[in-house]
Amino acid sequence: MKKVNAAMARTHQLLRRGDVIRTEPLAGYWGCAVVLSELPATPGLRAMCHIGITPVVRRHPFTLEELADDEWTVLRLEVGVRVGIGEYLPRRMTAIGQWANFKVPALTLLGRVDPAIVYSHDLTSEVGDGSASAFPLCGPIRASLGAEAVAAWRRVHEAEASRAERDESRARFEVFEQERLAQARAKARACRALQKGSTSS
Repeated sequence: MKKVNAAMARTHQLLRRGDVIRTEPLAGYWGCAVVLSELPATPGLRAMCHIGITPVVRRHPFTLEELADDEWTVLRLEVGVRVGIGEYLPRRMTAIGQWANFKVPALTLLGRVDPAIVYSHDLTSEVGDGSASAFPLCGPIRASLGAEAVAAWRRVHEAEASRAERDESRARFEVFEQERLAQARAKARACRALQKGSTSS
């Protein structure tokens, strides 16, 4: 695999196809993402790029040379999709997103690779949920870039803690959602009462 040293990779401001990004979406957990495409600006849409999240997770700030050839692939994972109160169904997805490629924040670029080795399929600006060949719009690059890989790694290597955190997060969401729905119902009742009073007068 052809690799370019980090000094060369850092000479540009915007991301380029093949850039290798070392991520740290959770303190103490480092991952790896690769820029798979560059999408130029079009009328109504600013410049974007596809970024693929690899399964790589390390507990130290790794270098490009530490990564094995079989680690250069895009993470495919199963996520839980909420379909009802406390009810989730699994959905398979590919960890690729369309990210803003303007005003890019400071990133740790390790070098460059041939992105076709990581993901060989065609990429377009078509928007989807990542379960097919179309990928979501993710907006500006955030510090959480690569969180999917860390979550997948922890489900295997820190299963008990990961499961407890997931259950706690889902429980908090259910409380929030029930409060939101109650407020929405109260607002709707108030609006109906106001409309009824206006009509009767």
